[in-house]
Amino acid sequence: MKRVEERRASTAVADGSAQISSMEPLNVWDEFRSRFLVPTIAAMSLAVLLVIGGATTPSFLTGENLLNIVQVASLIGIIAIGTTFLTLSGNFFSLSLQQTGAMCSIVFAAGVGTGWHWTFALIVALILGGLLGLIQGVIVAIGGNPIIVTIAAGAAIYGLASIVTGSRAQIIDRDQVAWLATAQPLGIPLTTWAFVLLAVIAQIVIVKTRFGRSVMLAGANRDTARSVGLPIGRISAGAFVISGVCAGLAGAFVAAQSNRGLVTNLDGANLEVVAAVLVGGTAIQGGEGSTLRTALGAVFIALLQNLLILQGWSTGPRQLAEGLAVVVGVSMFWIVKGGRKS
Repeated sequence: MKRVEERRASTAVADGSAQISSMEPLNVWDEFRSRFLVPTIAAMSLAVLLVIGGATTPSFLTGENLLNIVQVASLIGIIAIGTTFLTLSGNFFSLSLQQTGAMCSIVFAAGVGTGWHWTFALIVALILGGLLGLIQGVIVAIGGNPIIVTIAAGAAIYGLASIVTGSRAQIIDRDQVAWLATAQPLGIPLTTWAFVLLAVIAQIVIVKTRFGRSVMLAGANRDTARSVGLPIGRISAGAFVISGVCAGLAGAFVAAQSNRGLVTNLDGANLEVVAAVLVGGTAIQGGEGSTLRTALGAVFIALLQNLLILQGWSTGPRQLAEGLAVVVGVSMFWIVKGGRKS
């Protein structure tokens, strides 16, 4: 029986023709519950929040405010899309991404400040983000706990950035990064284009490529993944690299939009990124979810934060509401799964 499961799993990784989490035929309800119920509930929650916000706060549904929400959601969403690979691979999430993004924003700003073209500075920032992710991924691959490793890495990156810069901002001449900061192709901010395109491309990678299916199987059933010869360590390292690159991209956008690279750029992003991934319905144990769900989660978190700010809530209550949203999201996923861990 075990050999049959392993053979089926191997086939699933090779051609993507089989379901990873279950090989038994599903009835209509089970099929809907398995594939569509969580994103449906997430989308309905988003709609309910829009209705409540529009009914209670006149300035909530204005064009200017919605544009602001989308921009905020885009930055968090870009990082969250990379984090989705981590979660799907069974490595929970990273608590060093805001520090990684801040470090990349500093390098981007410093590079532009010394005369680099912004495209070259962006490439360097992305490489740095990927390298920081790779280092953490390798440590996790050889046995490190992903939560502990990323907490330690976050502290180290923050400390290093503070020492190197003296906690001073690296200022950018606005004209040097004007296109990256303010371009709006078809009236939509460049950050939003990057967020949407990244979500779609990442989902294609997860569904259509061998690497993506390996990530899913590694999170769904690590023992089976090992038994069919999947390189779990390399898969984890690859997921960390992707998350680091996404954090680097967000850091470069923040630096361009704020005209500075600073250690406090993206402050508080770690919690919002985790919230976006989990509220979107990606299973914290791994093996089930999508970047499109994460995109929904990022928009939901941005909407919630914006609505509470407009209603005059202070930082503490807003963080409480965000934490409760994560608890509800994770509980909902658990209930939908029938109380099973995966």
